[in-house]
Amino acid sequence: MAPRKSLKKPPSTPRNSVQYDLFSQFVANNTAEVSNAVEIWDNIPKYFFTPQQVAKLRTSSGHADPFEWSYTLDGKEFSVRVQPALIEQDDGSYKAFFPGATEELVEEALKKILADQSYGLHDVENNATWVRFTLNMIRRELKQRGRSRSVVEINQAIEFMASSVLSVSVNGKRRWKGAILQDLVTVGREEYRADSEAHHQARLPLFISHSINHLEFRQFNLDRLLSCDEQLSRWIYRKLIHR
Repeated sequence: MAPRKSLKKPPSTPRNSVQYDLFSQFVANNTAEVSNAVEIWDNIPKYFFTPQQVAKLRTSSGHADPFEWSYTLDGKEFSVRVQPALIEQDDGSYKAFFPGATEELVEEALKKILADQSYGLHDVENNATWVRFTLNMIRRELKQRGRSRSVVEINQAIEFMASSVLSVSVNGKRRWKGAILQDLVTVGREEYRADSEAHHQARLPLFISHSINHLEFRQFNLDRLLSCDEQLSRWIYRKLIHR
């Protein structure tokens, strides 16, 4: 059996970062309405799964093989393989779940929480970015933007995002493999599932850290994005943000 990968932990003390300071500053009449988009990460298709699609991908035992998309961008051939999260059920069996619309919304809420320097930590030297949050913080972010989700749904989404694995290849060569939320840890609680006010920390994908380091992000209207009812509409709106 292969040795288990050690869990990375955030630095014990905050580190000054001009890049993160700039990521957290918005130019708007109402800064609560805006967030930052990261083109290199947003371009990766990872959330186009509906419950009906997932049901068709599962076998009779509840498992599912990884699903792969291919697309062309800037003259390069990309492929993205999504390995579903295998989540233990009440009867002890395991069921496969792919990230979908709720996980997409939770990610946007986490990026908005990250922009508040009280809840983010960016390590320039190690190219790592962490966000600290509670389930209720995410619930409130989504509720005020008309995309309400229950604490149970948010908790499940966090688990799916931490357990599903993306593999990104460019021109046939794999460039990155990892979870949407990496190295998920709980702060101050042994069992985060039992308390919606328990604090957690998660490391965000390398693409986001790289973009913060190189100032490759763009301010956009988060309320307008989340006013789009369909996933495809939100995908198109993200493309327009970067154009």
